[in-house]
Amino acid sequence: MSQPVGSHPAARRPAADPSHRRPFSGQGLALGILTLISPLCLVLCFWQGPWTDAAFAAVACSFPVALMLLGASRRGRFAVAGWAILGLGVLLLGVMAGLFRWRGQGVDGPWWGGLPPAAAIQLYGIFVLPLILTCTAYAWTFDRHFLDPEALRSLRRDFPEPKVPEAR
Repeated sequence: MSQPVGSHPAARRPAADPSHRRPFSGQGLALGILTLISPLCLVLCFWQGPWTDAAFAAVACSFPVALMLLGASRRGRFAVAGWAILGLGVLLLGVMAGLFRWRGQGVDGPWWGGLPPAAAIQLYGIFVLPLILTCTAYAWTFDRHFLDPEALRSLRRDFPEPKVPEAR
């Protein structure tokens, strides 16, 4: 006898109980950040001023961090992933500050890893370091992304593989 999809106990998630909500919500924080920075990003695109480059860079770095916080909070993993995502936001803001600090100093200044400082900060800070951090975090939490062996055995017992008719 076949069961409807999603009715197996291993596949079901318990309904959220509103009485157990904490006053601080990662989803509220992420939605608040997105609500503030979305129009601010649009305004800064068209505004000319001495500080708009740095402000736009800070807003642009905050946007993907807020989206990641929203995703983590919707899956109920804000307590675990929230601090790592906020750390990534601080790292991106630091990289942007370094870019603005070393902007315009190319061939004359010191070289870092064979590159001018701003290019080295951009390459290593925006691409390489977050890639290493993301891969490391995924490797540490790899076992949480799959069913445990008992739940997998239960699913295989309750939902056997369908028999495929042989070709003529």
